[in-house]
Amino acid sequence: MLRTSRGAPRLPARAEAPLAWWIAAGIVATELIAALAGWSSLPLAGAALLAPGLALAGLLPGRPRATPIARLAAAPALGLALTSVALITITQLGVALSPVSVHVVLALLLVVGLFVPTGQAEQPDGHTARERRAGIALDAVVLVACVALTVVLGWRVIGQLPVPGDDWAKYLLYADEIRHQGKLLLQNTLWMGGRPFSEDPGMPALEGSALLMTGSAAGGLVRTILILQVLGVMAAFGAALASFGRTGAAVTGLLIAIVPATQNILGWHGLANVGALAMVPLALASLGAWLDGELDRRGQLGFALTLLGIVAAHRFTTLFVAGTVALVLAVGLLLPERRTLLPAAVRTGAIGLAAGIPLALDLRTRAADAGGTLSYTSYLGTKVDLVLALRDLSWLLVGAAILATLVLVSRRALPRSAWPALAMAIVTVGLAFGYVAHVPLYYARTTFFLPLPLAILAGAGAGAFAAWAADRMRVRGRMPDSRMLVALGAAGALTGAVLGVQAVRSWDQAEQVRGYYAFASPDSLTALDDLATELRPGEIVVTDRCWSFLATWLLHTRTYPALEEQDIQPKAELRVARASEAILRGTTEGRALMRSLPVRFAAFDPTCPVNGKRFFPPGTPLYAGGRLAILQLDPDGPDRTPKPSKKKK
Repeated sequence: MLRTSRGAPRLPARAEAPLAWWIAAGIVATELIAALAGWSSLPLAGAALLAPGLALAGLLPGRPRATPIARLAAAPALGLALTSVALITITQLGVALSPVSVHVVLALLLVVGLFVPTGQAEQPDGHTARERRAGIALDAVVLVACVALTVVLGWRVIGQLPVPGDDWAKYLLYADEIRHQGKLLLQNTLWMGGRPFSEDPGMPALEGSALLMTGSAAGGLVRTILILQVLGVMAAFGAALASFGRTGAAVTGLLIAIVPATQNILGWHGLANVGALAMVPLALASLGAWLDGELDRRGQLGFALTLLGIVAAHRFTTLFVAGTVALVLAVGLLLPERRTLLPAAVRTGAIGLAAGIPLALDLRTRAADAGGTLSYTSYLGTKVDLVLALRDLSWLLVGAAILATLVLVSRRALPRSAWPALAMAIVTVGLAFGYVAHVPLYYARTTFFLPLPLAILAGAGAGAFAAWAADRMRVRGRMPDSRMLVALGAAGALTGAVLGVQAVRSWDQAEQVRGYYAFASPDSLTALDDLATELRPGEIVVTDRCWSFLATWLLHTRTYPALEEQDIQPKAELRVARASEAILRGTTEGRALMRSLPVRFAAFDPTCPVNGKRFFPPGTPLYAGGRLAILQLDPDGPDRTPKPSKKKK
């Protein structure tokens, strides 16, 4: 290290800042100039919020960091973690979110990036500079193909407005309130009689900041989930490229893009879930680097911040990642080189605990008014249906992953970089049956955590096969064996055909996914606009589970949703949910609540049952569509309290 005349250490000059840093700085500067000139846009603001990942790409694990296309592919997901954790941190320090504070955070992250080396010395690989450039170009083409397929299939689900699902409305409402109030810990005065926003802060912090930076309407964020899904495919591709080569990365990225589960999560709009999953490939790559003894101090810092980003984004995903980390740590500490692995694990944990204090305070505050969580018995109705799970994952993905794992394990050739994926698959399957151990969670949604580890395992197998074939093809002094060429050509053609068939099936399924979750339509939105003109200030509208968040956002009035217990996270919401169900059932209790609250209107989906039964509340129909009914309730209507059944003697 250089020293000044006084002997104090001086950091090396960074005039040679890497290209990625200059790209990040250019994106942030362009967005700032556009905002000052009144030309800002949400896509440009989103790019600026992700740009710190490029500037701090030196925090990626060693192999993705040293591979150009892998580094480029994984950096945006790292930006998700860095920016969201930084925004949560400043709010806990008492700094209000504003266009100025958000831009200052981005500028500070860029400055830090100046002092974090990005790459590492290239190792001789026997290729010329021209061959390396050609390889990088081919990697980029494959990455673009994976991204394009993800976008095309995802657009089939959410391209048409209004987008399907119900959950998107709560994220728009939260982001809009963050924009107006400049903080993350907020009261949702419209929900359940007035409750704190219980959503995890990571993705809302980013969306609210994007609105602050642009002044755009919140509706422009409704397709953010597809961008996050693309980032997840890119991160998985980058991690696989660095560990398993081009073939392994292609198989990994394409499988994630085409499996039906990837479209289903778009259908019900699991924004926070998809945002967290976008960062999970970086966590798995970091665990793999740790097992290989390649997780240096920069990688340890990046790993810790990635874990914090996942915690900030989605607590449900955090459970799966925590189980994976614990299992990998347990295995790693049984290895002969555990004495060298343990210090890296301890340093990573210490960094995470220190940097995560503001996030912990935020989550603690959110949990204070939640009233705890419901018992596992509330989620027994969500047990995994194995037939549906296999359909969502596809036989192609499951079969490829199992075959690759069995072959590699039997030959003791499963690379350590794939061990974390295997651990995550084991943890996910275990949590799918968590009710055996009385673990409360939405068991059916564990399916959405399997495409990533299964695709990585399949990619590891494809990469190993490609490496074996390449070794067999390196024959000196004569042409390659023609039988080998035919066999490889047949294997490639078969793989392409199978992937193509699954892609076509996913193309056809997209319309079914959209139809299943398409609660809102242009006609129903018009009907809600008409209802909004009839509402009195602060009036309560009762909804069912399918229109719960939608009605809250679209009507901007107080709503009482009749959620099922399995839909509820904070236990404190259970009382209002049961009261709402009583109103929609038209029971004696419900009719009394109609008078006392008072409640005049109900909006619900006649095809959406709650606890196995549909609603038929007493009242006058104002609108009746395929997926929406609006009634003016009648508290003096017929009493529909279920009569006690008569037992036979």
